[in-house]
Amino acid sequence: MKAAGNGVCNPYGLHVDDQSRDVYFTERYYCRVFRIVKSTGLLEHIAGSYCSSYTSFGEGFSAPATSVAWYLEQIWVNPRGDVFVAVPQNGVVVKVSNETRMATVFFGSSESGGVDYMGSWANETYFPYPVALTGDSEGNVYVYEQMYCRIRRIDPRGWSTHYAGTYCYSYATVEGEAAATSYIGYVRDITIDNRRNLYLPKESSDSVSHIDAMGLLHTVVRPVLSAPKGIWKDAGGKLFIADSNNNRVAVYDGESVYTLIGSSQDRGFVFGANTTFTETYLQMPDAVVGDDNGLLFISSQSMNQIFMADLSTQLVTVVAGYGRNCYYWTAPDGSDSRTTYICTPASIALYNESIYFSEASYCRIRKFPKRGGSLQTVAGGDGCTYFSSAIHADLTSDFLMSYMSSLWISPIGEIYVAMYNTNMVVRISESDQRVDTVVGTGYGGYSSGWYANASMLNYPTAICGDGVGNLFIFSWYSYRIQKVDTEGILHDYAGNGNDGVPVDGPASVSPLVGGYGLVCGEEGLEYFVSTDKSILMTFTEMDVPAEGNPNGLNITTVVSNTVNTPLSVWEDAEGTLYVADSDAYQIVKIQLDGTTMVIAGVGYYSTQYIYPYNTGPNLHVDEATADVYFAELSSCRVLRMSKASGLLFIVAGSYCSYSYGYYGHTADPLTVSFYPAGVWANAQGDVYIATLYQGVVLEVSNTTKLVSVVAGDPYGYVQPWESGPAINATLNQMNAIGGDQRGNLYVVTSDCRVRTFTPGGYIDAFAGTGTCGSGTNGVPATSSSISSSIRDIYSPTDIWVDGEGNMYVTMSNAVVKFDVHGRRTVLMGGGGEGLASVDDNSSLPLKSPMTLTALSCPSSIVGDGQGGFFVTDSCCHQIYYAEEMIDVVTVIAGYQRTSGYSYDGETSYLAYLSNPKSIALFKDELYYIEGDRCIVRTFSRYGGALHTIAGQDSCSNSGLASFWSSNPLQPLYELEDLWVSDQRDVFFTSSSMNVLYRLDSEFASMEIFAGNGDQSHVSDVPINGSSIAYPKGLCGVNEDGILYVFAAGVTMLQGIVLDEAMLVDVAGNGQSGIRPSAGYALHVPLGGRGAMACKPGGIVYMVDEDNNVIRMVYPE
Repeated sequence: MKAAGNGVCNPYGLHVDDQSRDVYFTERYYCRVFRIVKSTGLLEHIAGSYCSSYTSFGEGFSAPATSVAWYLEQIWVNPRGDVFVAVPQNGVVVKVSNETRMATVFFGSSESGGVDYMGSWANETYFPYPVALTGDSEGNVYVYEQMYCRIRRIDPRGWSTHYAGTYCYSYATVEGEAAATSYIGYVRDITIDNRRNLYLPKESSDSVSHIDAMGLLHTVVRPVLSAPKGIWKDAGGKLFIADSNNNRVAVYDGESVYTLIGSSQDRGFVFGANTTFTETYLQMPDAVVGDDNGLLFISSQSMNQIFMADLSTQLVTVVAGYGRNCYYWTAPDGSDSRTTYICTPASIALYNESIYFSEASYCRIRKFPKRGGSLQTVAGGDGCTYFSSAIHADLTSDFLMSYMSSLWISPIGEIYVAMYNTNMVVRISESDQRVDTVVGTGYGGYSSGWYANASMLNYPTAICGDGVGNLFIFSWYSYRIQKVDTEGILHDYAGNGNDGVPVDGPASVSPLVGGYGLVCGEEGLEYFVSTDKSILMTFTEMDVPAEGNPNGLNITTVVSNTVNTPLSVWEDAEGTLYVADSDAYQIVKIQLDGTTMVIAGVGYYSTQYIYPYNTGPNLHVDEATADVYFAELSSCRVLRMSKASGLLFIVAGSYCSYSYGYYGHTADPLTVSFYPAGVWANAQGDVYIATLYQGVVLEVSNTTKLVSVVAGDPYGYVQPWESGPAINATLNQMNAIGGDQRGNLYVVTSDCRVRTFTPGGYIDAFAGTGTCGSGTNGVPATSSSISSSIRDIYSPTDIWVDGEGNMYVTMSNAVVKFDVHGRRTVLMGGGGEGLASVDDNSSLPLKSPMTLTALSCPSSIVGDGQGGFFVTDSCCHQIYYAEEMIDVVTVIAGYQRTSGYSYDGETSYLAYLSNPKSIALFKDELYYIEGDRCIVRTFSRYGGALHTIAGQDSCSNSGLASFWSSNPLQPLYELEDLWVSDQRDVFFTSSSMNVLYRLDSEFASMEIFAGNGDQSHVSDVPINGSSIAYPKGLCGVNEDGILYVFAAGVTMLQGIVLDEAMLVDVAGNGQSGIRPSAGYALHVPLGGRGAMACKPGGIVYMVDEDNNVIRMVYPE
């Protein structure tokens, strides 16, 4: 059916295919997806029938796409025309096949009991609330789940693997850590570039990260501070900062910020433990304070503990809080702070050798000796209350306080407490047992210039006092710092009452943002730290107040982040990133070298500046110039950021209006008013603006610099169903605008139509009749069948590294190359059953292009250093030789993909093999293990006669006693890996027997080289009689004289120094796992069966198929 003669209702999404110019859009009212085929003009109803949340997308779901009922959200269309639809309420992503028009659950299981782990079929994987999706050129789809802040990747076969993220924590990114085990936090958008870098704008941590093609997480934009809370200044002027979301205590020394205390690994704390500064894990610290003797005290509500850090010994211990738990029962006064539970210690202060802290859960203040000791309650009880008027009361045992946010103690021991939900600051006299209101009435609001105890505060969160009796208070929702002077009068001190990033200059006219930390000196306020925007500010008072700065106070930002709340990110062809930073009212550019600059916005909201909120559909990037166009929703303007100059230009708009005053003439674009609905620019730099209410499309000419109406007239005679001059067309409320390379414009209107008009000004109905209703399919477009091929990276089995450092990895059913620049190429694979071994006509080995060679279970790989490599396939029972330069694969061993018995002397490619599983190359000879027969065999690398050099064709585990014979042709058991030295000695492992064998170069004698059958762990001992626990992986370096073996029974990499015949530990901490992913080799857990590749200089590459990672061990 012609698109122009069919009805659609409430189209709100628009996707134009760059090559075919087919238009995809979603119909919101009826929850449907349509495609308009540009070549035929036909409208195709692709998916959806009506809106419903009751469809059961259970196991085996498959239905004609046009019959599915759902509430759809985002869609993504791959290059083959398959449409992927996020259905958050049902927890699934539905795939609509362009070939079959069937809808299947591509990702997610809405049924209870769906699995939730790495490695499963996508339609069986539990996936709550998918909100963002994208895909790469290799057919992988990436989906972000909002509920658990994780990303999954689905390969072209529908196999789902966990790709990134482990729950919604705000931990700092560890550079180079595996994304699969890292915390990525909340994101609103994901996008991928042509190098398969997946970008994540992380609003929760003020950063932009990317996951590279190897699955490693990197920070493109790193926060200097992330949600800092408490701060304290020592006598030398250094600032100590509780950098909460970075899980550390940081120091600002006047020039830079560096980590003092903090580790990315959680080792836990118990009473009496001492850890170094770099080993101490601090989960979201809240406050820090110190004394004159080099002791710091740190509180963490998340850990329910208070720590003492000794700057002289660099050790940290727990002084309050036993364990991590808060059981919400009262630890009685007199309890030892170190052996009892405390709950949510927030603010802390130090006075008279005691630590005072607010116990947030109970709304009380407690104290204990600073090195730990008897707990005492100072104020409050076992609960919280609310005060609606000023407090003047005795501190009786049943007196309750309100929720507290900040604590400060004066030089004479008076305790000042900010109570945020009753909007007060109170003073507690411990000696008089009294509590009195200093500031606040119990009601939230703003006051200034009046007595403090009769004035209002609005959510006070930070307080401090100077040496002359002034008290400073920050109110979160007043966006001001105020001062109570010695006369008890409340004055404005800093902030203009607006929320925004502070601007250097007069403090009274700068916006402020929420924070928990103030630092006062002897003569006034010195520092304020913003938790909300992660900014550290300092204040200086002028000797003589200047014009525009009546109180003579200046504010200066000394530490800030590149971005504050990144919502969306885009990468141009040169690799430069553009980040829309909503809360900072800025757009930031990040260069390839990591340098950043603000290219638009001054950091706070104003009609003179930008507010790039939710720029997604209103953001257009010119492919030729890389200029960025966007609609500013709050002040109804369209702006352009010039890539060449870095300057921001207002393209059009002055203010928001329903005005129709610019029909029929041209005007200065900076004088017109409208509500923008979308923006698009052509290759000549002309900008087109779809207006929301005026019913017109505006053109800002790049030649004349004037704006004019190019389409639309509320009183026009060309009706929505007619063709004619675009300038006379009736256009109802527009929702989106786009264009193609020929200059045709497309607009989506609220009357259920898509309309297009040419550069010559002729408008036509492109889709829809104005009647919202069901449509019928047109003739499906013909598409070529494309055979699928493996593009996933999981279950690695072996690795080989060439002389240039390129890595070749066998995994699941593929061979993948990672070059020295990190680029990833699938060389062989794609599922299937391998190749027949010989040509039926010539009986010669069969050859095939590499990319068309299917693999089933590639298990081992080795290269020849001449541009080729050998691969064993355990399931197809074959060995291949691949020549990368000419893209040819030859079967050199294994007949007809069938397991069977073969005799010595048979030609390798005409002989049956049985589970070839490890391979090595010595000159022109290939050596391999035939796993099901427990033998070691050799043949010519070009294919030739097979020879058994070890084993007796029968697997036996009768015990070590039978193996002490030197005869190589005796029964062996569970052979795992082999390596051939430059003297042609053949080493191979037997896992169950816990031994390493050596076969001499003449294949005449065999010995147990290491291992005694025991699985215990030993190190730094002679190999003679030593134990090796379940040895599997094996490799050696002739130049270094070292043989490496992976002892899987104790998950350790051990080395045998051949000259000294000694067994030593090289890597592994005896535990299986992945975190930490980097560090001192003997402190890092290992996993898998230990397939390895060795390079001179002590560099070992280890494959861990359990955790889908490849590790590199190297000397310090």
